[in-house]
Amino acid sequence: MDAESLVYAANLKDGQLEFVERYTAKEGTETAKSIAAVKTSRANLLGYVDSADFLALEMRGGGEEIWESFGKIYEGMMKDAGPEALQMLKDSVMLLDGMAVGIGFDGGLTETFVMGVKDEAKYAKILDEMPQFFDAMMKGMSGMMPEGAEFPMDMSFTAGESWEHAGVKVWNFNFKVAIKDSEQMPPDAAETMKKMMDKMLGGESFEYHVAIVGGKTVGAVGMKARERTAALIENVKSGKMDQLPAPVASALAGFPVDSHTRFHLDVGSLLKMISDMPEIPEEARAKLANPPAGLGFSGWMSYSGRSLKYGMKMNLKTVMSYVADWMR
Repeated sequence: MDAESLVYAANLKDGQLEFVERYTAKEGTETAKSIAAVKTSRANLLGYVDSADFLALEMRGGGEEIWESFGKIYEGMMKDAGPEALQMLKDSVMLLDGMAVGIGFDGGLTETFVMGVKDEAKYAKILDEMPQFFDAMMKGMSGMMPEGAEFPMDMSFTAGESWEHAGVKVWNFNFKVAIKDSEQMPPDAAETMKKMMDKMLGGESFEYHVAIVGGKTVGAVGMKARERTAALIENVKSGKMDQLPAPVASALAGFPVDSHTRFHLDVGSLLKMISDMPEIPEEARAKLANPPAGLGFSGWMSYSGRSLKYGMKMNLKTVMSYVADWMR
């Protein structure tokens, strides 16, 4: 065992549950080396996340520690894609310096992202070669399927005509996902999946826009990708990112300021989105569409020396009352 100590603490006050766990690895072990490799970036990118997004996530670290922690996993994923594709993936990861992601639903699902980039010219070259990289990645993913099984989706990634916003070039890609009938995806399940994609993304084909501005790469994928990408470009150019969205700031209050990773999931907004999906029974749809306020949870993670420390908090009273309502 690599563990030297494990400390767990929990506190429940006024219906608010908060716990913290600290893991310390033995000196010289691979786990200790992995923890020590992770450094917190000075980048603060969470302020770019939209206040209406149901998920806000920030990782304040650089590409070196991401690869140190997950490189073996990436290598396994890409083993059938070839060495050039793996190297391109590694190059793109190593250029990163912190990232923030927001996912929201406003008539459709949209994911936005902001990532610090160490070399804009090198990252631009990677974006120019994205379609070729995607083809190689799909080959790698297909190679991970069990013997005799086929990948249950046909996916394609093509480059469209680039455009400009506020004098900044925006790469324009089209991402298409077609559900196939197969042993892994029976006809009924495939039909339900198609209906969900129509509702969330407007069909099998959706947009992916990305730009490089002010030492950052920004972009969005989904229903309102173009609109959200344009807004991110304006925010970066204006420096508008110091103030966290009010719901996120409130949820993350009290977390360590040097947290490497922090997130907030507004479960209520997520349930409302699910209530609008096809194949949901009407009784369940009504309950999903009206969750109580404050239904969600937040978490953080920090690294120091050989110690990994993380915690989470949520309003337990709200969660339990909602669960009890479902059981009636």
